[in-house]
Amino acid sequence: IGRGPWARLLITAVLPDERSARAERARILARSGHVHTVTVTPGRASALVIGSGEAEYSVTLSADPVPARTWAAVSGSQRSRPLIAGALEGNTQSMHLQHEMLVDWEEPLIPASRSIRRTCTCPDSGHGAPCKHVAAVCYLLAERLDEQPSEILTLRGLDLDTLIGGVETSTR
Repeated sequence: IGRGPWARLLITAVLPDERSARAERARILARSGHVHTVTVTPGRASALVIGSGEAEYSVTLSADPVPARTWAAVSGSQRSRPLIAGALEGNTQSMHLQHEMLVDWEEPLIPASRSIRRTCTCPDSGHGAPCKHVAAVCYLLAERLDEQPSEILTLRGLDLDTLIGGVETSTR
């Protein structure tokens, strides 16, 4: 689940050990339809997960938005334009964009593990490693990134219409 570079980075940031039994249970939850309505809004992704015994758990993954000045600088950067234009339009997963944001602006597109807040209403939440419900939501979000890379831009607080307008203006 999650094959592209942004998807893989997100999974690694949320779930440090994909070989664990918890990760395997999370993949089973994700694939079996137990995660309902993953919604991505600026700064957060949320979903309802049906756990064992048909209990419902509310899960949220959140990250601080990328500062507007960083978005403006990255989208206005002419030197890397051909390498990141598709990513800035939300059409491709570009490691060039991830690299530029991390190295030049110290603000990675895919946040570091310590910068992603994870909450779940299950009893296992808050005991160290992310619970299987959080991991399941992360897997489905990563899968969506493969189809809709723009979801990570939204999660990081970007108004895609504004950025696309900036990209079109800078390429003229």
